[in-house]
Amino acid sequence: MKVKLAFLDVLNAVEIFGAQKFEFEMKGKTVKDLLNEIIEGYGHKAKELFFKSGRYDSTFQIIINGRKYVLPEEMERFTLAEGDTVIFSPLVNGG
Repeated sequence: MKVKLAFLDVLNAVEIFGAQKFEFEMKGKTVKDLLNEIIEGYGHKAKELFFKSGRYDSTFQIIINGRKYVLPEEMERFTLAEGDTVIFSPLVNGG
């Protein structure tokens, strides 16, 4: 299945992936599958981007189709669909 990835304000995204926005062909169905496949395809630098001390770096928000925020504990259960846009963006501080 093909999904669209967008890395908004993510340092090193272009260095790691070659672009900030691109389509990605995935075999799995869940957000966790997607992360695993991105790491498998792009290697160690991608893993360092998403994981700190063996755990998903929760300073990254995962937003599906600009509406649904996926929490780290939901990644295994949240199913993606053909054509979904998955946005990765750092949390914004402020108030």
